[in-house]
This record gives sequence, C-alpha cells and structure tokens, in this order.
Amino acid sequence: MKTTRKAFTLIELLVVIAIIAILAAILFPVFGRARENARRSSCQSNLKQIGLGWLQYSQDYDERVLPVNQTANNFAAPRAGWFSIVQPYMKSSQVMTCPSDPDNTIISFWFGSTPPSQQFHLSYGYNQRMGIFNAALNRPDGGISLTTINEPAAHVIITDSGANPSTNADPTKWTAKKGSWLLDHSDRSNVNSANPDNAAPIPRHLETTNVLYADGHVKSLRIPKFYRFPNAYSPCLDPNATNKSCS
Repeated sequence: MKTTRKAFTLIELLVVIAIIAILAAILFPVFGRARENARRSSCQSNLKQIGLGWLQYSQDYDERVLPVNQTANNFAAPRAGWFSIVQPYMKSSQVMTCPSDPDNTIISFWFGSTPPSQQFHLSYGYNQRMGIFNAALNRPDGGISLTTINEPAAHVIITDSGANPSTNADPTKWTAKKGSWLLDHSDRSNVNSANPDNAAPIPRHLETTNVLYADGHVKSLRIPKFYRFPNAYSPCLDPNATNKSCS
C-alpha cells in the first residue's frame, strides 16, 4: 500500500509565522510594561521607607526636617549628605537605589572622608528648600520646621532624580545628569552643568517619576506637573507656595 504524508504548505507556514510575529509584537510591550510597573512599585516602596525615616528624624529634632547636609565645622569636609543622615532610621543603603535607574555612579556616605566611607548608587533627589543647613548656628537640625509647610499632601520631598533641566526643552526630553543628589530650586533655570549636585525629577517609570510628599504618601507623577510653562517656576518645590499643581 502506498502511504501519503500530510504536511503544511509553504503558504500555511508563512501564515502561522506571521500570526506568531503579530502576537509577539502585541504581547512583548505588555510584558515590558508589566515589568516596569513592578519596578515602579519597588521604587515607591523605597521612597515610603525613606519617608518614614524622614518623619522619624523630624520627631527626634523638634519637628525640624532632615537637613541637606551636616558637618561639624561650617561645611568643611568631611560632611554627611541627607542620604547618610537618614540612614540610622533605615539601616539600609539598598533603598536608595531605584531598580529602573540605569546609572551606576557611586556616591559616598561622607564627602571628603579619608579613607572613603561606604559607597552606593543614589537614585533620588531631596528638595533642597526643605533642608537648608544653618552653618552659622552649627546645628544638626538645620531643616525647616514641619509647621511651616503649606499643603503637606501636595509638597514634594524626594523624587526620582537625575535630569538636567533646559528652559526651552520638553521636560520629558531632558538629558540625564549623573551623580546628583538634590532637587533644584523652584526655578529650574538655577540648575546647570556647573552645579553637579543639583538636578530635576526624571521620568524613569513609563514617563512618570515617583514622588514622596511631606505627609508621607508616594505616587507617580508626570514631569510637566512640576513646572508651569512657559515660566520656570515650580510651586511643588517651594514649601511656602499655595495652589500647588503637583498633588
């Protein structure tokens, strides 16, 4: 007896391959967004832990918030940045790194220390208008008082940071600025390449940045919310501002 074998024709194979390719093109972005959503949630968890440390610090220092930095001799090295001052309340440097941050620039717990102190990568910027250090008084509680913050549920404390602002450019297209650890003043034109410490919020998570607010809650926010175009003023970063746009 003569047997016959059934097989796919070339056209049928091409159709199957085309269907698989179409399904892959549809599903891969969905999987990518799902992974990024998971990383965004992990980043939000980091900020919540930092926020708890920030609030605990203020309770220990008569409701004075975390200072930008701290030194024993009028800003002389070595000095501690806000990220090292808050460490005793968290006891972990891992929460300082966002899982979606591709940068690997290393920062030290203490600036100017010899030998170098513990090092890690910092993904977040602290609103420097919150933690102005008073060198003349040489006090460790140099941040502003919690009672002076208007609209704490709308006032920005810490965000995903590392963007270099440009007054005339789309804020979602700002280039990365490595090694920064402070959020810029409310006027973004103050931030430039001459000051490596200062940067602006950066949209790491599906065109959004994670934001820690003064009341302790965390949410994702689009970058244009921080600035009122065409001028450069950002009420989100000003503790005394009202009618904030970033809540």
